[in-house]
Amino acid sequence: MTLENNGISCWMAPASIQGGLSYAQELDQAINANKTVLPFMLEYLNIDGNQIQSLEALEGCALLEGLSAADNQLETTRGIENLGELKYLDLSGNALTDDGIKEPIPFQSDEWIVCDFSRNQITSLKLDTECEYRYLSVYGNPLEEYETIYQTVGSPGSTLVLDFQESLDLRT
Repeated sequence: MTLENNGISCWMAPASIQGGLSYAQELDQAINANKTVLPFMLEYLNIDGNQIQSLEALEGCALLEGLSAADNQLETTRGIENLGELKYLDLSGNALTDDGIKEPIPFQSDEWIVCDFSRNQITSLKLDTECEYRYLSVYGNPLEEYETIYQTVGSPGSTLVLDFQESLDLRT
């Protein structure tokens, strides 16, 4: 039995792509059009490399455990604040800045958290201090402040990957 047989609208590439529209345009429209369907079904979502500019259509995805939205055009994390089961997040290669991440992402999982914020424009990353991070990548960001990051994820068992600008002297 398929979802369509039960009256649930589905979007599947490449069959659902209309002539003349790009994959990114179609995917963005499909996510927004199915906003009421997504929260009940998604546990893992990979939308890498699709020129997506917003994650707001995912606001109600209460079961989402893994989100990979790398290499898009995201400037903010708005839309993922209430993803209660999230434990894997990849937002690498976007256009995130400090203004786009105003508050720490409130991970509510009791398990280890894996985050990739690499290749953005973040200078100071706010982290949820209640989480146990397994992996945090901030590679390729122009970080100006790193002490809070180290204190948050510097617990035994965590792997910390940092890439600082040459002007930051870590020897002091």
